[in-house]
Amino acid sequence: MTGLQRMAALHDLPPLQAITSSVFPASFTDKVRKVGDVNLKNRILTMLGAWMLDGPTPLRQFMFRTFIMESAGIRQALRDEEMLEAYVRRGARGVWHCPAPAAWARMTTQWR
Repeated sequence: MTGLQRMAALHDLPPLQAITSSVFPASFTDKVRKVGDVNLKNRILTMLGAWMLDGPTPLRQFMFRTFIMESAGIRQALRDEEMLEAYVRRGARGVWHCPAPAAWARMTTQWR
């Protein structure tokens, strides 16, 4: 949670405030995984979404609140320790990564 708090503090700095408009916590959810599938429906949805996000500020803010954010927002979570912990626990995922055999063989020859 400290990492998320530090990142939010960076966004409070004037140089970042000058170039950002919508700060929100994000995680790789099932909804994100589904829209990542390569198919015609997702191509149309993502093209339409990108077009709308490039639109006027009120439209962009509506898109963030309605389709992108899955929680109350970073500012509210930072004020409530329990909400922040719940968000981090809900969004944290463990993954197992197996290096490609060729890369592993290359790495192990260096240590022999």
